[in-house]
Amino acid sequence: MAKSRDRKVVVKTDAAFYAQVREVFVQARQFVHKTANFVMVKAYWLVGKMIVEKQGGEAKAAYGDRLIDELSIRLTQDLGAGFTRVNLFYMRRFYLAFQNVHTLCEQLSWSHYRLLISVENEEARAYYLEEARKSLWSVRERTQSKMQILSRNWTLARSAA
Repeated sequence: MAKSRDRKVVVKTDAAFYAQVREVFVQARQFVHKTANFVMVKAYWLVGKMIVEKQGGEAKAAYGDRLIDELSIRLTQDLGAGFTRVNLFYMRRFYLAFQNVHTLCEQLSWSHYRLLISVENEEARAYYLEEARKSLWSVRERTQSKMQILSRNWTLARSAA
């Protein structure tokens, strides 16, 4: 008797049932991706905090270049790609821009935050963060032109208040 895995079984599965089962897996994968992404965002925030604290809590620290260079070399050796000097500086800036971890939004990716940390004005950054969260911008949608439009909207809203 042949094993069941050797037999080719053709079953006409109810299309609606198949769609439901498939959707369970699609949603599970999306949840895993979203969760893993947010865990990494929080890790970047924590590393940024650790770097700032190691440098004495200063927004700019002369010691920082050597520390970040060393971290970059050692982390890349131990953990692989993704720990360039530039990325570590972004992590540092990320913490300085969002010092309260509870303000981080799980819907946004590291790419979103990298754009948001370039906004110097805290009120404008909070506005962009909320707009990105509400609109669920994709990485493509978070272009500079979108930021310019929002900047005008933020300025108009602020002047009307």
